[in-house]
This record gives sequence, C-alpha cells and structure tokens, in this order.
Amino acid sequence: MKKTMKRTAAVALAGVLVSGMFTGCSTMVDGTKTVATVNGENIPMGLLSLAVRHQQSQTEQLYSMYFGEAYASSIWDTEADAGSEVTYGQEMRDSILEQLELMYISRAKAKEAGIEITEEEQTKIADAAAAFMEDNSADTIKELAVTEDNVKEYLELEVYSKKMHDKIVDDAAIEVADEDAQQSSFSFVYVSIPEEAEETIEETEAEDEAEAEDEAEATDEAEAEDEAEATDEAKAEDEAETTDEAEAEDEAEATDE
Repeated sequence: MKKTMKRTAAVALAGVLVSGMFTGCSTMVDGTKTVATVNGENIPMGLLSLAVRHQQSQTEQLYSMYFGEAYASSIWDTEADAGSEVTYGQEMRDSILEQLELMYISRAKAKEAGIEITEEEQTKIADAAAAFMEDNSADTIKELAVTEDNVKEYLELEVYSKKMHDKIVDDAAIEVADEDAQQSSFSFVYVSIPEEAEETIEETEAEDEAEAEDEAEATDEAEAEDEAEATDEAKAEDEAETTDEAEAEDEAEATDE
C-alpha cells in the first residue's frame, strides 16, 4: 500500500492571490532594489513586498477571527519580545526573506532533478498574475512596488517548491503490502546464556543480597544504639530526680531538728 501526497499545480496556486486582499503600505519602497542574492539570482524588493503582504493578509484574517480586526492590524508595530527593539512586523519580514531564499534554492535543486513547470502551469501562472494586477488599484500596486513579473516569479517559486516537496515525499515513501500492514502477531526469540555467564550472574546477585543484608544489619545496630542511648539518658534523669528529692528530705529533717 503506497501513500502519496500528489497535487496539481493548479491546487498549489489556489489561495495564493485573492483580488483586493492587500491594503496600502505606509511608506513607499523601491521595488527594483535587491534585498538578497542567491546563487547569482537577485531577489527584488517588489517580490519581498508581495510575499510579506500576502503573509500579512493571511495572518490578520486569522487573528481577526479570534481577537478582532483592530488588534489584528496593530500587532505589527508591537515588540516581538519584551525590551526588544524588533517588532513583529520586522521579525516577519526577515523570516519571509529567509523563506524566499530557500524557495530560490529549492527551484534550482528542482531543475537539477529534472523538475520543470509545464506549459499549462505557465499559462495559469500568467493568467493569475494578470488577474492580480487588474483586480488591485494602481495606487495599491504602486505602494506595493510590485510588477506583474514579480507576481509571476512568486507563483513560479510556489509551484517549484510544491513540486520539490512532492518529489521528496515520493522518494521517501515506503511500500507496505496490505497483509503486512494488517499483521497483529509477534514472535519471541529466546537467547541461551552460557553456564559461565549464569554463574557470574548468580555470584553478582549473591553479592548484592549480602550487601543488602549488611546494610540492614548496620541499620538495625544503629537503631539499637540510639534506643540504648535514649534509655540511658532517661535513667540518668530519673536518678538525678531521686537524688534531688532525697537531698530535699534531708534538708527538711535537719530544719525540724
């Protein structure tokens, strides 16, 4: 029985872009600026901006369900850790940049492994990118500093990452026959111990028992000594009281005379 996790590229694209899901940025950014270089490939700010706003949108939708929209939209300026100058927004941006770098590496490895995007998938990517540019206003596109090529690149990276993941899962899949999967019996193996080993074990057990007995005897002796000391102290106290009483009586008789 072989389990796989195959999905089509169309499914991988689902939910990546939703029309009008982005809101305007508070500051203008240069989308052509290089934010990182991976194996000679430059990652533009526009691509990072797109990935960050995509993740921001998903996170705010989730938080809004539990804490309300006001809280969801205000978390990005909150310090990630008490006393830290790094905000959640900065922390998320750095994390997403690392993810993009890994996606570039994954695409390169996928191509080395012979994995390619089909013409049909390329068409769907192009259509999704065009729809995104059309569904968002010119002001939003400008504030995001994103181009249609950035959107295509982002979607392509997503598809390559998904294909590479599926290949790794397929390569690691283990085939198990149905009859083996339903096995419910067990076999026990008995191992004989040489006589010399048995004698050694018995001697060790005997030594352990002897040590345990010695410890028990030592404990009993210590307790007996403690009890004897307590008895002697009690007797000494009784004798002292008797002596004091006798002396008191003698003094009283002497006074009477």
